[in-house]
Amino acid sequence: EFDTGYTDKKGRGAKDIIVELSDDGPAEGFTEIASLSLLDREDNQSFPVTVDKSGKWLRLTIKNNHGDSEYTELMDFRAFGKQLTKTPLANVSGTYETNYHDFHLRQEGTSVTGCYEWDEGVLNGGIEDRIMKFTWIEPGQKGPAIMIFTPDGEKFFGLWWYEGKEDSQGQIWNGTKKSQDVGGCPHWEGGVQEQMTSELLEYGRVRLYGINFDYDSDIIRTESKPTLDKIVAMLKSEQTMQLIIEGHTDSDGTTEHNQILSENRAESVKLYLVSAGISSSRLFTKGYGESVPVAPNTTATGKAQNRRVELVVKE
Repeated sequence: EFDTGYTDKKGRGAKDIIVELSDDGPAEGFTEIASLSLLDREDNQSFPVTVDKSGKWLRLTIKNNHGDSEYTELMDFRAFGKQLTKTPLANVSGTYETNYHDFHLRQEGTSVTGCYEWDEGVLNGGIEDRIMKFTWIEPGQKGPAIMIFTPDGEKFFGLWWYEGKEDSQGQIWNGTKKSQDVGGCPHWEGGVQEQMTSELLEYGRVRLYGINFDYDSDIIRTESKPTLDKIVAMLKSEQTMQLIIEGHTDSDGTTEHNQILSENRAESVKLYLVSAGISSSRLFTKGYGESVPVAPNTTATGKAQNRRVELVVKE
């Protein structure tokens, strides 16, 4: 699936493209799986593959454009299939050199928290496979971000947005690990529980990406336990706090199905917290299905951002 809708100028969109796949290496063993022609300035152009093949490396060759003599642009490319192998990503805690200065990241289970040395920035989020989703916060502004780690966890490539402008083109945020030491910033609380508590007390809401579920299910994955245990510890510390647990999904499936799924996922989180000793009278649940996206549901990364749990302080 290809996007050329937001090219800078008519005629610059990629036109004739060859897609190849290899299981042998990044420079050898490629088999052509699709040869196609794109329309200029058009998004969501989908094409089937012509060969059923598995592989680890994908090569995209753009042969020409729609007439511009200076530039050729392809805004987005997406491929969908079944993951045949799964190599767990090592803990990504450490310090990364990024285009927004040093980025200090601490991973606890599937939850991540951290800070970056730009305008007193902090972050709170989670990891699912090699995808890290989080909310960045700076004085007076915040927004979502999504990063994809390389298999060795040494680099990430990502995008960020301002809250309320998630349908705009994301800004680039890339980083390379420079140290295994997390380090820190003067303005950072230093851990998942501390950052979660800080956001709830200041904003009344926190977006969690460290609670992962089985596909199309309300069964919580075991790797999410550390995140849930941080919520338990926070509620035991903040003994008067009452929470609304919100469930949100992406747009895959019917609206009715996603509504029920989001309600069941919120209820699963509540049941875990109650089983850990939190009174059910302090916990309330609400499912929103696909109705409150934080990113467009037109891409896989956007859908990943929309699958989430949020905690809201009940007044």
